[in-house]
Amino acid sequence: MNSLPGNKKVDASWSLRQGPFLAFTIVAVIIASIFITLGWVSGSGDSSFSTPPATPGTPPSPTVAFSGKSKGSPDAPVTIIDYSDFQCSHCQEFALTIERQLQTDYIDTGKVLLIYKHLIVFDEESVLAAEASEAAAEQDKFWPYYALLMQVKASPDVKDDLSIAKLQSLAQQVGLDMETFNASLQSRKYREKVMQENTEGRALGVTGAPTFFINGVKKVGRGSFDDFKTIIDDLLQESGTTLPPTPGTPPSPPVPISGKSKGSPNAPVTIIDYSDFQCSHCQEFALTIEKQLQTAYIDTGKVLFIYKHIIAYGEESQLAAEASEAAAEQGKFWPYYDLLMQARASTKTDDLPISKLQSLAQQVGLDMETFNASLQSHKYREKVLQEDAEGRALGVTAVPTFFINGIKKDGASSFEELQVIIDDILEKSSK
Repeated sequence: MNSLPGNKKVDASWSLRQGPFLAFTIVAVIIASIFITLGWVSGSGDSSFSTPPATPGTPPSPTVAFSGKSKGSPDAPVTIIDYSDFQCSHCQEFALTIERQLQTDYIDTGKVLLIYKHLIVFDEESVLAAEASEAAAEQDKFWPYYALLMQVKASPDVKDDLSIAKLQSLAQQVGLDMETFNASLQSRKYREKVMQENTEGRALGVTGAPTFFINGVKKVGRGSFDDFKTIIDDLLQESGTTLPPTPGTPPSPPVPISGKSKGSPNAPVTIIDYSDFQCSHCQEFALTIEKQLQTAYIDTGKVLFIYKHIIAYGEESQLAAEASEAAAEQGKFWPYYDLLMQARASTKTDDLPISKLQSLAQQVGLDMETFNASLQSHKYREKVLQEDAEGRALGVTAVPTFFINGIKKDGASSFEELQVIIDDILEKSSK
C-alpha cells in the first residue's frame, strides 16, 4: 500500500428507503472543480501525503474555479461534503439555519469548503429536483436555486410537491435561461450524474440524510451549529491554520459525463478505488487483483467498480489523470487505464511525459486532435482535483484506498483479502 494526510455520529436524519429505487443507481462520473495538488513523503514503503510542493508546468491559479455545487476557498483547511435530498425536512432545516451560520463563520472566512452531493432518499420527485439543480448549476446558479428549493420545504408525503411546473417556476425566479433549463430537464441530461452521486454515497456507508463528511469525520444528521463548530474548531486547531477569505474566479463550464465505472449499476456491492497512475501498489492491484475481481465479481454482476483520482506525486500524476479523463470522453477510459498501469511509471521526472501519454492514446485509437485539445486546455484538471479533494475529505490517507459498501480498506495485498469482504456482504444481502 502507498500511505496520504475519521467518524462521529449525531442523529436527526432521514433513513434511506430501500426497495425498487436501488435499481435506479445508474453510473456516470461526477463533474465539478476544486482544490490543491498533494505532495509525497515516504515511510515504511508507503506513500504519505503532506503539504503540497510547488509543481512545474502550467497549473491553474491558486483559487481553482468552481463549477456547480461547492462554495468556499479551495485552499480551506476543512472540507465538508453534504449528502442531502431536497424533500428531506432535516436537510431543509440544516440549509435554512445551520448552513447559514457556517457560511458566516467558516465558509466566507476561508476556513471551510462546502460540497453538496445528491442522495435520493424518497422518490422520483427527489430525482427530478436534483436534476433541476444540476441544470441550474449548468448556468452557474446552483446555490440560488438550491436555496429556493430548500425554502419550498417540499414533503415526500405530498404528491406533486416538487412538480415540473414548480421546478420551472423556481428556475424563472433565479433568472435561468428557460429554453436551456427545460431542454436539460426534459432530456434527463443529469440523471446519471445524480444517480452516480447517490450510488457513491451508499458505497461510503451513507444510510440517512443529511450525512456529512468533515475531513473524514462522518456526521449523521443535521444536529446543531455547535456540533459542527466543535468538529471544525478541533480540525482548525490541529491544522494550526486560519485562512483569510479567498476571492473567487468565475466558474468554468460543466465537464461532460464520462465513464470510469464497470459492472452492473444494480450490483449488490460497490467498490470505489482511489488511486494514482504513478503508484506502484496501484499498478500491482490493477494488473493482478483487479483482473481476478473482474472475472469473479464484476463480469458476473456482483460488483460495480468505480475509479477515482488521488494525486499522490505531483504534476505528472495530475496530467496522467487528466489524460485518462480525455480518454473517457471518447468512451475509452478502461483501455487507456490498462496501458497507463502497464507502463509502470515511477515517480521519476518525465516518466509520464506528454509524449508518452499521447503515444498511449494512439495505441487505444483515440481521436488525437480531440485528445490533445483536452490535454492542452487542461479541460479535466478541475474534475481530477475535485475527486482528489473529496478523497481527502473522506479520510483517504493512502493509495490505493477502497470503499466497499462503506467499508474502508487501505491497500489490498491479495485477492483473498477483498474476497472475504465481498463474500460477507453478498451473503448478508441474500438473506
